Amino acid sequence: MSEAVLAYRFAAAVADCTALQRQALRRALVVTLTEPRQVALWEAVRPALYQDPGPDDAPIALLRQIADQMPFEAWAAMNDLIFELHKGNVFDDRVIPLEGGGIRHEFGQAARWEHFLSVLDAEREWLGWEAPTLLDVGCWQGTLVVEALQRGWEVGATDISTGSVLAVQERLAMLRPEDRKRFLGFAGSGPAHEILPVDTRRVGWVKARLYDVVVCQETLEHVQTRYLQATSDAILASAKHSVLVTAPGWDDNWSMHLRVFTEEDFLRLFHADTHQGAGLGPPGGG
Repeated sequence: MSEAVLAYRFAAAVADCTALQRQALRRALVVTLTEPRQVALWEAVRPALYQDPGPDDAPIALLRQIADQMPFEAWAAMNDLIFELHKGNVFDDRVIPLEGGGIRHEFGQAARWEHFLSVLDAEREWLGWEAPTLLDVGCWQGTLVVEALQRGWEVGATDISTGSVLAVQERLAMLRPEDRKRFLGFAGSGPAHEILPVDTRRVGWVKARLYDVVVCQETLEHVQTRYLQATSDAILASAKHSVLVTAPGWDDNWSMHLRVFTEEDFLRLFHADTHQGAGLGPPGGG
């Protein structure tokens, strides 16, 4: 997506935001601009963000509250912008093409990924069949999508960021045909609970099916509160066997995180007292 198109969409989405909502978006842009394209994009969206004079001095807690309540379209546009501006930071994973097709990742957070992929391998062994199905909710740049496909899973994906979808498509094109054919497709854009394959008549999911495992890594901390419980319920309703969820367990001083989860929060959110298989993964960054 070009800088001009992204800037236009962002400006349209935040046009009706209040001055305080725009301040919340400005303060969320904790980025290091290291590449010419990042600088160009930042300069393109500055006019939309800085319509209002004055210092960015509102408390972090207030900005989180304001961002949580802003129109979904503005929050989704901000996620698109963050995706582009954060490319190349410590959380990104370097993609190394393999001879004959396929991808090897050099992980920005190696220990977390190695642990999570070992859990995924154990899930596949436990399920015991050739091509179990997985849905990645909040797929970001597609690292888990690719790793799961190359491990023999059939995989669906969803993310509110258009940039995420484009990044996944780029990685899919690098895979071997036998791995790529197991990709089950994307859901559309919108609040996550509206695009998960719960009511296929309404959302038109690419494959009308439930999934053996539903994964949601480092995503729920970005979901606005009015969508949070419905999103969690939809994740549970989409899983036949297991739900694997992770979220940061610390306050990162804003950076697009609307809340900090405790284990008790997760237990309540996923009705862990009544649902088996609502797995809690270890916290990680993102």
